[in-house]
Amino acid sequence: MAQCNVELRLGQPITCRSRLTPQHKISGRGVTTPAGRKRLITGPGMDPTVYPFLLAPGPDCIHAMPSSWRLGSGDSVDQLEHNPLSVGGRVELDFPLPTYKVIVSSADLSMPAVVRHDNPLAFHAAAAPVIARNEVEGVALEVSIAGFVRNPPKPGVLHYLATVNENGCEGAACIYGGEVVALGASDPDAARSFAHDLATLKPIITGVLGMASPCGAFLDAWTELHGGSHRIGKHFRQHLLHDILPVAIPAGVPRVAEVGDLAGLLEAQGEIDAEGGWPSHSDREERTLRAIEKMRYWVWDNDGPVSYAAFTPALRPVARIAPVATPREKRGKGYATALTAALVHSLREAKYESIVLATHIDAPIPNAIYARIGFRPTTESFRFVIVPPDTPPGLVRR
Repeated sequence: MAQCNVELRLGQPITCRSRLTPQHKISGRGVTTPAGRKRLITGPGMDPTVYPFLLAPGPDCIHAMPSSWRLGSGDSVDQLEHNPLSVGGRVELDFPLPTYKVIVSSADLSMPAVVRHDNPLAFHAAAAPVIARNEVEGVALEVSIAGFVRNPPKPGVLHYLATVNENGCEGAACIYGGEVVALGASDPDAARSFAHDLATLKPIITGVLGMASPCGAFLDAWTELHGGSHRIGKHFRQHLLHDILPVAIPAGVPRVAEVGDLAGLLEAQGEIDAEGGWPSHSDREERTLRAIEKMRYWVWDNDGPVSYAAFTPALRPVARIAPVATPREKRGKGYATALTAALVHSLREAKYESIVLATHIDAPIPNAIYARIGFRPTTESFRFVIVPPDTPPGLVRR
């Protein structure tokens, strides 16, 4: 086995020119920075999908590494250049000051390539295999895509559209108007690639949303790269509308919401968000008003609004129902049940093919309400909260 012994000095380029390829396996053994912190090597001119490298403790650190890098200021590491060779092989690198030992081989264990998309319609086409594999998760992703088309993100607001489609590995990742990555039913290997790709953008990511396996793979990679931890924030049950069933009709009538309903609607939404631990949004009023103007909010009116429900359509005739909110003092009278039933009747009459919604898995009343209307549970999904390292317990987001 070839060896390369290098004294690790601040600012000194370290180039390994023996049998390295652009993609290879790295097994780290007690690998750490001088301060014991994990650092990602990245920088200008690098393809972040192919050339990230992590200094991390533990026996099974598997990533890709560029062939040329240097130690930056303090205990951080910055990528400045890369000249990978085309010859495959195996190299052991032993850095004595401080001691690092990294085994590099050209085994084909590289992460699948990530393709970023600027055009949401191109993303929609590339994400088609992931959308098709799970109807409910697919509709949720399509609704987000429609948001990109109808209301493009404002300058400076984090957004991300990316896909993986390589050797049978498929995935789609989306960030729209927030700090949460939606992965849907992506493959775990694709989710790992998204974590590495996003790390090169240095975003603030507070959570990940989707099915358990891709979320777990993303979080494992993300915490390896950045440290910290994660926990379950929400556990959802996804529902798909089948046949619409008859429900009891309380006093009042359903109608499309008007601008004059905005204040009461925001108050009811605020109550639901507070009860569910959802964060407040600075643009909530703007987004709600826009939805009212597009006739996507309905109310049950009994001498004034007593319950509210909304839907968000995708670019084709499928839709997600959310939110559904009833003020505390009006609950228990069947208003939300009747209103949601009226709304899905209207959508079916408008030829919507798939109508979905999500509930908290431990919320017996909403789960029972939607079953009475004709929704049937399908899969479960999660929203995980990412906890950065050194975060005081009282500042952990839900």
